[in-house]
Amino acid sequence: MEALVKHSISTFELLVADLYPFYEKVTSTNGVLFDDGIENIDMGGPTMIRAAAKNHKAVLVVANSEDYPLLLEFLKGNKDDQMLRRKLAWIAFQHVAAYDSAVSN
Repeated sequence: MEALVKHSISTFELLVADLYPFYEKVTSTNGVLFDDGIENIDMGGPTMIRAAAKNHKAVLVVANSEDYPLLLEFLKGNKDDQMLRRKLAWIAFQHVAAYDSAVSN
């Protein structure tokens, strides 16, 4: 926190992340070259999503565009909903696990 203050850096309160479309790319009907598939593996996105989900009490994480309506409702409200934060963290962990599984397969 001292370094954040020293360098005038704010804390993260929200992370919205869309991962590279790895699964869509490698399963397309057009086929895909191996190197093209490798290029579509997102490395930083899953890491940021996991970190935000781990810290869901302070960082709201949205990893799936289907959850944008939940995010908008949350942002319109004037109260913090820890159960929603927990739910979105759970969805985020599932999303990253499915992504990692697709890559490993």
